[in-house]
Amino acid sequence: RLGLGIAVPNRVVFGHTHQPIPWNAENAPRIDGIYAPDSSAPMTLHNCGGWLQKNGVFCGAEIFLYDSANGFSSVGIS
Repeated sequence: RLGLGIAVPNRVVFGHTHQPIPWNAENAPRIDGIYAPDSSAPMTLHNCGGWLQKNGVFCGAEIFLYDSANGFSSVGIS
């Protein structure tokens, strides 16, 4: 836990304009021990994407959803 009694997150969703990274992406970037060096659990990074174009082509975006019965998920927009 962090100093305020808040649990260390195991996932972070960024709202950047880069390539989207879905909730269940197997290749989502992971960072080990960023907040808790003694933790063996990695932090998984996700991205909403949007607005970015590669060679004039829209790269897509990701909408992240939360359902109290099923937890988080995401839906891609292309």
